[in-house]
Amino acid sequence: MDESINFFVGLDARKDSISVAVCEAGREPSRFLGTLGPDVQGVIKTLRKTARRGT
Repeated sequence: MDESINFFVGLDARKDSISVAVCEAGREPSRFLGTLGPDVQGVIKTLRKTARRGT
């Protein structure tokens, strides 16, 4: 199976928040998506939406 990386994800996890940034493979600069609450499901939802849009 030939898999390729579409984008990279950066997470800054703290006690009360998670900051999310993404960068499309081979492109600069990265994009800050925002700061979410400490809920992992919120991060998953945000990343799914971003992946569907193609960053």
